[in-house]
Amino acid sequence: MLFNIQFFKKSSNSGNFKYQCLVDFKEGIFPEIEDSKLHGGIDFSETLRLGKLNYTKSIFEGRPKTFKLMMGERLDTRVAGIFAQKMDAKPNFLMFVIDEGIEDEEVPNCLKER
Repeated sequence: MLFNIQFFKKSSNSGNFKYQCLVDFKEGIFPEIEDSKLHGGIDFSETLRLGKLNYTKSIFEGRPKTFKLMMGERLDTRVAGIFAQKMDAKPNFLMFVIDEGIEDEEVPNCLKER
């Protein structure tokens, strides 16, 4: 599958050119992400606070998103496998993996091959 991704849009106002970023990186992901954010489900603290059953949504639900995974070399293989599984099942998001590590650390293979 090929993607034609456009990251910047060139616009002109009275002869001055500007570039506008088209990718929204609001979804920043860190290696310590909680399982409840990956899978969704019952939010126990809010349920106890409100006195009624409260659910949280998975980060994968809803409109297409762009994730920026910081410190990708420190991501647990279990969590990397969840991201890989979601990419295969529901490809409604882009993921940029930022590797800030030294030479001995690597991004998990299941993310590198996608």
